[in-house]
Formats: sequence, structure tokens, C-alpha cells
Amino acid sequence: MASLAALTSGSALPAAIDASIRKGAVDGPPLPTKELNVHVPAAPITLDNGGAYTLTVYGGPSMSFSVHAKPGRLLGTA
Repeated sequence: MASLAALTSGSALPAAIDASIRKGAVDGPPLPTKELNVHVPAAPITLDNGGAYTLTVYGGPSMSFSVHAKPGRLLGTA
């Protein structure tokens, strides 16, 4: 477990997150839980980071994805 002194050195986190981390470090688990927003849009989302691949994420009841190599890329080279 991290010491409280290590947690007090200039945190750039929002106050609520910082307080939750400090509470977990002092009191130990379990930390309070928060319901996550699990809404995923139904339309496909394409993620392109400029690399050799394009990732497409499909929402819905069971999320899936596909990865496609971009045309003209030499994928076997370093």
C-alpha cells in the first residue's frame, strides 16, 4: 500500500477523484462503486490513428470490432 506522504505531492487530479484515491489508500478496499455509462452508439465507429490499420467498432447488444490493413502499406516491415 502506498504511503499517505506519497499521495500528497502535488496531485493534478480533480478533487473528487483525488479524494476517492486518498480514501482507498487510507481505508483500504472496498472503494465506493459508481454505475458506468455503458451506452454504445449503434452506428459503427471508425478509429484511424494514422498507422497501417483501421479499426471499426460496431455497437449493439454485443460489441464487436474489425481490423483492416490500409491499402498500399508494407505490413511485414519494421
